[in-house]
Amino acid sequence: MISRYLVLLTFILPLLAYSSPIENDPKTEHRYILQLKNNKSIVSESDLAEYLGIGAKEIKTKLIFPSLSISSLIVSSSVSKDDIENYLDKNLSVISFYIDAKTTLRSTIPNDVDFSEQWNLNLISAPDAWDKTTGGKTTDGHEIVVAIIDNGYDIEHEDLQDNIWINEAETPGNGVDDDENGYIDDYFGVNTTSGNGDLRSRTHGTGVAGIIGAKGNNRSGISGVNWDIKMMLISGAAFVSDIIESYNYALTQRRLFNTTNGQEGALVVATNFSSGIDNAFATEYPLWCAVYDELGQAGILSAVAPPNKNVNIDEVGDMPANCPSEFLMVVNNITRNEDLASDSGYGSRDVDIAAPGDGSISTSIQNSYNDFSGTSASTPHVAGAIGLMYATDREGFSDQLFTDPQGTAIIVRDIIYSSAIKKECLLNLNVTGARLDLNEALNQLENLYAADNTSEIKIIPNPVSSNSNLFVEYLPKELVTHEVDIFDSMGRWVQHQKFTPSTLESMRIQVLIKENLGAGVYFMKITGNENKSTESFIVY
Repeated sequence: MISRYLVLLTFILPLLAYSSPIENDPKTEHRYILQLKNNKSIVSESDLAEYLGIGAKEIKTKLIFPSLSISSLIVSSSVSKDDIENYLDKNLSVISFYIDAKTTLRSTIPNDVDFSEQWNLNLISAPDAWDKTTGGKTTDGHEIVVAIIDNGYDIEHEDLQDNIWINEAETPGNGVDDDENGYIDDYFGVNTTSGNGDLRSRTHGTGVAGIIGAKGNNRSGISGVNWDIKMMLISGAAFVSDIIESYNYALTQRRLFNTTNGQEGALVVATNFSSGIDNAFATEYPLWCAVYDELGQAGILSAVAPPNKNVNIDEVGDMPANCPSEFLMVVNNITRNEDLASDSGYGSRDVDIAAPGDGSISTSIQNSYNDFSGTSASTPHVAGAIGLMYATDREGFSDQLFTDPQGTAIIVRDIIYSSAIKKECLLNLNVTGARLDLNEALNQLENLYAADNTSEIKIIPNPVSSNSNLFVEYLPKELVTHEVDIFDSMGRWVQHQKFTPSTLESMRIQVLIKENLGAGVYFMKITGNENKSTESFIVY
């Protein structure tokens, strides 16, 4: 009997010794984001495989943001992280590389459901704003588009399907990349992770879309900030590399619109991203941050959400909210009482403005509606507001978005900030100390582009370039020294001079617009002893 067991062991033990390394050495996915010297530079999958001693099929590279030469790298192998990074360090085509990271969605969904009222839209004066416009198109007929980067959407929802952007250069369902943009069947939008138009139905993305653009005045469900808008649905919010590639999809469509004078592409005016990475700083993700300036130069503002935690992100960090781009708008979450929500991030440097979010109602999957809360809900209020402002009934504004898309985006941003309602409870919790007011933002934009200016101050030229002279036509009412003060959209004083009129007749005052005044909306105030006059102007 013993001899039989010994014979069996002589066969079994070698098999165990051979199989155990396989069981204890699973493949690991190493993910990186690379910045290369130029778009033609590559990290050779075969060379890296040979260096690491693995198969080329275990390595995948992809160009995800061409204008900044950003690529992703995935190595699915049990090789050492140090070996991969040693190769990248020595590769002359690689300027820099960073570990790819996973993001988390930023929503808080309570159990109570209320379909009867949308307090959030009343709070930001949306009904008054809708008297001016309900969104949809510019004065010259171009469809206004807001791009959403999220995890998935119910594209068959009764309150969303009419407001979903369609890629008309693509033929749906034929399995072909008709427009040769790298994605197959991206007709209703794109899944940048899978490289096709597979938009899976997910609660979070559906809720974001409902706040931006649930169809209004259709006797069904709810209304979004825009009754009519086109929402570009992009699934790709898991890893940082997915996010960068998703932003590039929106950017490519806007650049095509700009270069063809609106004949092709899409007029993407804003993006919404309601996810992020807690306790992370911009210095750790410079390539991600650089994307926002690229978007802004094409005319796209980006609304993003801070964490659903009561933390000061200026101190503890947050991505992408800590990115320094002037085209990034970070939105914290307030309750129906206009107090900061107990689970909202804040910061007097890195958070810009507040909007309602706590207990908002929005669309949900399976053609339903539900509570949708958190900074994931507050952020699309601002993204939606950007879209609505582009539908203002002013030809001069529509014309400018072609001649100066970047300057137009800055003007919209500054007016959203300057028109926001100051709240004492928000002081030092965001830069403006204020929350979104949709109606007042539209009022200011319409007044800025009004055909006839009946103000006591007339500014010529308007807009004006920085580091140049403008002239102010002014009718004084008293022969005293007058103060001329210029403020930015946040109400911060930026320039001052004085003059003393010699008569009570109309006069022209010369004002030098200093070089340090960046593009945006400014306000000039002329003050005497008894009178005060204010007028806005644009610097580009």
